[in-house]
Parts: sequence; structure tokens; C-alpha cells
Amino acid sequence: MFTSIGESKIPLVLLIVSSILNILMDLWMVAGLGLGVFGAALATLIAQGISAVLSFLIFIHRMRQYQSPFRWFERQELYSMLRIAVPSVLQQSTVSIGMMIVQAVVNPFGTQVENVFSLIFVSIGNAVSPYVSQNLGAKKPQRIKKGYHAALVLDASFAILAFVVIETLHTQISSLFLGKDGTAFAYQVSGDYMRWIGYFFIFMGIKMATDGVLRGLGIMRPFLVANMVNLAIRLAVALICAPRFGI
Repeated sequence: MFTSIGESKIPLVLLIVSSILNILMDLWMVAGLGLGVFGAALATLIAQGISAVLSFLIFIHRMRQYQSPFRWFERQELYSMLRIAVPSVLQQSTVSIGMMIVQAVVNPFGTQVENVFSLIFVSIGNAVSPYVSQNLGAKKPQRIKKGYHAALVLDASFAILAFVVIETLHTQISSLFLGKDGTAFAYQVSGDYMRWIGYFFIFMGIKMATDGVLRGLGIMRPFLVANMVNLAIRLAVALICAPRFGI
């Protein structure tokens, strides 16, 4: 909701505050009080709870500037939201499920690195959606096209940056996950996997930006079909080709 009214900095600040609070409480409850896993869980609960309450209070305060009638339940609005939300949830799930499938074929490390970089493109796609919706409501279709082009430029820039980072630092990145226990073969596999996916980040970026536009326009059927096809192809290629051709 903050993002949709152009206040994306507020959730970012709240996230930073809750993360710092979570870390401090982890240190106190786990290291200081010796509560172990329960202490870590309790620290997360308290930090997230405080963030949620602050977020809600700030949101209520900001909503006062919009003068409109308020009802607790609107069936038609709920239907409209679900029509967009359910395919979006499934789309996010296809990303995670796809990584789980590849993880079963390759190793846990490769998908962790892929997840770090893919979050960049997912976030750009998520930013495109409210931008498109806002300009659709304002009847400014030309701004939608400009926003889509800007998202593609961002995606291309980050794809090139990610590719350069992986090509030059793949061994150092591997060491962050594998450490001293990693074998030479493990380092080779992780490096090869990262360098291969580096070539295709640009396509991931284009897809996520386009998904964001479709979500913002409310065009959900092609959006859902495309993501189901995406998952099916990834599943088929990973399970059929990996045993025959390797990583």
C-alpha cells in the first residue's frame, strides 16, 4: 500500500530498523541469555511485531489525507484484488519451486547465488507494477511505455554488472558459501553454474519487467500462463538434460 501511494521509502526505513533490532535482540537473547533457537525466534517475532505496529500507525496517519467513505468489507474489491494477487503468488512460487528443482539436480549453493541476483530483477518488476497502475489510472499510457523502457535499461545494467561480478569474483563468491570445507570439484561446479546463469540474467530481467507491466495493467491470464510454461520448461530441462549433459 505504501508503494502504491508512492511512499516506498517508508517500508524501507522500517525494514532497516526491524533488521537492526532483530540482530541486536538475537545477540542479547541467544548469546547473552542463552535461549538458543527459541531466543532467535522470539527476537524475530518482537522485531517484526514492532515494525508491523509502526507501519500500521504511519499508514493510518497518511490515509487521513484521502477523504473517502470506508467500509470494512467490499466483496467486489476483494474479487478484484484476488484476481491479481493469486496469479502473482503463483508467479513468485514458480521462482522458488524452479530453484528447488534445480537445487535437487545441482547443489544448494548454486541456487543461493542465483536467488541473490534474481531478487534484483524481481524487485524491479515489483516496482514496475504500481508505476503502471498509477499511470493507467491517470490515463497516461505514454508514461507506461517510458516506465517499461526505463525498467529494461535498469535490468540490462544490473545484468551486465552481475555478469562482470560473477566472471571476475566467482571463486571468492564460492568461498563465502563453501568455505574451507569445499572441495576443488565443488568450487568448479559452483563456478561453472554461476558463469552459465550469468549469460541469461538479461532474459530474466526482461521477463520480470514484462510481468510487472502485465500485473499493473491487470492482464493476468497471459501472465499466469507464461509463468506456468516457464516452470514446466525449467523442470523438463533440468530433470532430462542434467543427467545426460551435466551441470
